[in-house]
Amino acid sequence: TITNHQSDGILKTSVNSQGSLSSAECKAVGVNAESASKSGENGSLSMQNQHKNENGSTTGKTFISNEMVDGKMVNVVEGLKLYENLLDSTEVSKLVSLANDLRVAGRKGQLQGSQTYVASKRPMRGHGREMIQLGVPVADAPPDVDNMTASFKDKNFESIPSLFQDIVERMAASKVMTVKPDACIVDFYNEGDHSTPNSWPSWFGRPIYTLFLTECDMTFGRTIVSEHHGDFRGNVKLSLVPG
Repeated sequence: TITNHQSDGILKTSVNSQGSLSSAECKAVGVNAESASKSGENGSLSMQNQHKNENGSTTGKTFISNEMVDGKMVNVVEGLKLYENLLDSTEVSKLVSLANDLRVAGRKGQLQGSQTYVASKRPMRGHGREMIQLGVPVADAPPDVDNMTASFKDKNFESIPSLFQDIVERMAASKVMTVKPDACIVDFYNEGDHSTPNSWPSWFGRPIYTLFLTECDMTFGRTIVSEHHGDFRGNVKLSLVPG
């Protein structure tokens, strides 16, 4: 998930995983496209469909869910975009294999940096029960300039693998990403795990791009409530597939 600048937002997210590896997070952007709409509990919800422009750039689906905030009608999921079929099954398989290799190395203490591999008995707020930070660690606190300089000098971090970098290059070429990330977080969820509702930290840059490597449901909204254990209701709920 990474940041080159700071931007606050009110959008919250919740993840419910249907597989063992849920997501590798980076940074990206998109633009609007054609629309189709339906109504929802929290106001109108419209979805603008993904397509590819003549210049080769890919535009993602965008969403509108209007809600009264401080007396004004506001799209509370403004900025949310969905890109589908960016990777084929072979590419997803290679990324899953690499992520699992990194997890094994992390468990054995073979990765650079004390904050690269983090494990917990249950999913961490906004993250899985295991997390790998590639590049400068940013999950728990904003990177300190002096510490970043020392980290780069002493290589006290794990570099983003070339396979991940190749994906970044392709996403940049298709205009899905406009700024190349200097960090990436890989989250691991066991089947049936879920992340509690959370907002991305204020020091994370915007936009944030999440690449899904297994099926999962993800809920977005200004307010997210629990229907029952692991099932949440918000303004937008997406059933996501790998790639």
